[in-house]
Amino acid sequence: MTDVRKDNDNTDKAKQSQRKRTHRFRFWVLLLLGLLVLLPVVVVSAILLALRSEAGTAWVMDQIPGLEAVNDRGSLFGTWQADSLEWQGYGVNVAVDAPLVDWSPSCLFDLQLCLETLHVKQLDVSVQPSEEEQSSSGDISLPGFELPLGLRVSDVRLGTFTLNGSKVWDKFELDAGGSGADWKLERVYYQLDDYTVVASGRVETRRDWPVNLEVNATLPPPYGETWAIDLALSGSVRDLALSGQSRGYLNAALEGKVEPLASNLPARLKITSETFRAAEALPETLVLKNWFIEAAGNLQNGFKTTGQATLPGTEGPVELALAGLVTTAEARDIRLELSAGSEGKKGQGDTSPRNLVVTGKTQWQDGLSAEAHIRLRQFPWYSLLEGMEEPPVELRKLDGDASWRNGRYQANLTAEVDGAQGKAELATAIDGDASQVRLTELSAVTGAGSLSGNGSVNFSGPLSWQAALELKDFNPGYWVPVLEASLSGEVTTEGQLTEGPVPAMEPPGIWRASGAPALRSPPADWIPPPATGLCQS
Repeated sequence: MTDVRKDNDNTDKAKQSQRKRTHRFRFWVLLLLGLLVLLPVVVVSAILLALRSEAGTAWVMDQIPGLEAVNDRGSLFGTWQADSLEWQGYGVNVAVDAPLVDWSPSCLFDLQLCLETLHVKQLDVSVQPSEEEQSSSGDISLPGFELPLGLRVSDVRLGTFTLNGSKVWDKFELDAGGSGADWKLERVYYQLDDYTVVASGRVETRRDWPVNLEVNATLPPPYGETWAIDLALSGSVRDLALSGQSRGYLNAALEGKVEPLASNLPARLKITSETFRAAEALPETLVLKNWFIEAAGNLQNGFKTTGQATLPGTEGPVELALAGLVTTAEARDIRLELSAGSEGKKGQGDTSPRNLVVTGKTQWQDGLSAEAHIRLRQFPWYSLLEGMEEPPVELRKLDGDASWRNGRYQANLTAEVDGAQGKAELATAIDGDASQVRLTELSAVTGAGSLSGNGSVNFSGPLSWQAALELKDFNPGYWVPVLEASLSGEVTTEGQLTEGPVPAMEPPGIWRASGAPALRSPPADWIPPPATGLCQS
């Protein structure tokens, strides 16, 4: 019996020892877990306590690699400012001039983050280009996020911001607030040079980010005092609709849609207006009336553009129609038509169309260039020039091809005209630039003789010219009746306009016509008498 009791006692002691070891193990495990939980709290509390003091804030900022503050003062747990702040790292250099930050930690008790003030005089950011070539990113995907805290932002005033030396804005201001995924923009202000944008409204940061914004933009007008655009943006950031008004320089209604997150940027925009004078110097005959222009498409395939307007010509309204396809590199399939109707001319019963059609293309990717085909049929072009009467020679038909590249232009033109004594056919090839123009293969065939040859006109100084012409029974009275004559032979002329009543002509002031005496130019002080008769040779 004694041995059995001893064995039971030994067993109980072993069990008690095992329980003590298990208890100690649990104690140390719980202690370790408690330390792991309390340590971050202690560290965070220590940092917050340090940030409450100016010395602690300076010490914490000194621990951030690449960060340097000049004459910083205050606490990051309240109000902090510095003369300048600079950070370098990961290929990025950020320089901030005169930063000032003020926020309210007490707002955290109300589950809000309150940024009372953020002022920056100037912000410069430089980013080193990546060595790896970046591929096209495609469409942009919107993240959806909801903050667990409310956010209140006021008095954000940022000065000039440059990115890699390029100015992004001169001034940016923000006052906003919200919570979760609902945000209210009380005021957003953006300024770059003479351009300003002010926006307000609501944004939701869920799904496609629904928006309801009012935007007011101010632009520098080409002339006049103001040009403002007021827009209402609705829909979502993925599919944005806009409508509004333009005031000042351009009084017009605007309406359209755009998908700003798509890589090819599908968009449609229509502008409608009752009247528009593009430049202050334009005469009343070139003011657009009851016009619209509409563009629809995307960056990949181009934007198909159409437009219509009315020009108040001196002989009645002229209808304008425009169509074309505009891409980032060129505008092609351009068709511009001016039509004066076919109601007949001055009671003559001629009802054939009177229009001017220009078709062609232009591109600007590899230098500016343009090509055009011109077709005119009895169009009263002079009716678009205020104060100009109908010329004595009517341009009934004009066909030609023209091109312009690198400041030089070329054209081949043929025309039919009606003069005082009948019809005539004209043709020439033109080659020139801003300083001079040369006419070759010049010909004029009339019912009273013909003319052929070439010539040039120089604009670089005083207007000067030279020409070599061959006349065959040519009658200048065909164009101006008072100059009735019949001329045959070769004629050369060279001269320039002067301040006197007669142009200076050389050498030596002689017009030569074969088979006739040489015709000398009169002296510079000669004043031509009024015409009293006809001259014939």
